[in-house]
Amino acid sequence: MNILIAAVLVLALPTTTAVAETLTISKAEYRNLVRHQPSADVAYRSGVDVRGRRVAPADLGGATTIGVPQEIEIPITVELEKIIAAAASGLYKPEANFGKVVYTNGRAWFNG
Repeated sequence: MNILIAAVLVLALPTTTAVAETLTISKAEYRNLVRHQPSADVAYRSGVDVRGRRVAPADLGGATTIGVPQEIEIPITVELEKIIAAAASGLYKPEANFGKVVYTNGRAWFNG
């Protein structure tokens, strides 16, 4: 029912078409244009805050490093409780498993 309502709303939206426009600038207007030059006080400076006060660096050390796994598995599922009203009872968690994506050696595989 919700899908039907959403489809009707999408179809009821007004449509617009993109129209290309050409903008012409005179030589006098072009001479008045200036290139943006950011102020020196907005550039990033390591070790200082926005007010110019010294701050500790972000890489303080002493933290535990986490190794990157050789293989990453991502299950592709659909939680049917959002679709099936009977699942609201909480007695079970309906879920459909469609497969998995495995990322290893710089490549991603679906069910393979």
